[in-house]
Amino acid sequence: MGSLATAEGEAEDRLTAALREPLDVATETFFLLGASVRTALPGQPSPAASQFVTAQLMTRLANELRAVTHLARLGYSLQACSLVAGLYEIALTIVYIGTDNQRATTWLDHMDPLKSPWSVGDLTKEAVAKLGGEPQYADSLYRVYSQFCMVKHGHPQVEIQQVTRLAPNEIELADGPSFTERSQRSAWFGLVHGTRLALMTQGQYTLDHVPVEGQRVLLDRRADLDAIAARLNQQAVSRWPDSTGDPFPGRWKQFTGPK
Repeated sequence: MGSLATAEGEAEDRLTAALREPLDVATETFFLLGASVRTALPGQPSPAASQFVTAQLMTRLANELRAVTHLARLGYSLQACSLVAGLYEIALTIVYIGTDNQRATTWLDHMDPLKSPWSVGDLTKEAVAKLGGEPQYADSLYRVYSQFCMVKHGHPQVEIQQVTRLAPNEIELADGPSFTERSQRSAWFGLVHGTRLALMTQGQYTLDHVPVEGQRVLLDRRADLDAIAARLNQQAVSRWPDSTGDPFPGRWKQFTGPK
């Protein structure tokens, strides 16, 4: 136990320094999500179904992003990325429900334990249309989601990348935290995309549920944080050319976007 604690402490020290800006912008986004919900919730004890459901999911979204932040800092980058796949689904559900009380009721009444109320592909297309994005943006967004799902499901092409080859017939597998360059790349990818998904959702949630007089300060803060996250995304592209473009070159032959 002592050696694991020591290893995690060392990873946290190194990664807190190496990932300082992505960690900081994710943390500030966590606080912005909470402030948005507190500003949006009505004073009456019984909010509309859409207000209740989206506030609940926004709280879950904030905690999901916070968990991603902690895992990335401790050296568990793949686990952090796995959480972003779920974060994506929660984020787009919030955008999709919006102010629609019927959709919120459908969510509340959903009893099938084997599937979600809506497919992720449909959520992606509908949410992007609501946000005013082009169909190509839906394809791009869903492709990022697919990459996170590859991590979540332990896809062979992800797992093979984690193997360290010491010699032609010798490999190294290590449990516990990692602060390698590969781990930093994965953590950066998860933090930046998780943050931008959360900010995308916060912007629409603010327009849908926050009174007009309270929107400006929240949207301005969102714009500031998203500008930082966008810069960090481009920084990752420069540092790791395959990190946000195509981390699996030639492996997307049949990719056709959200289904």
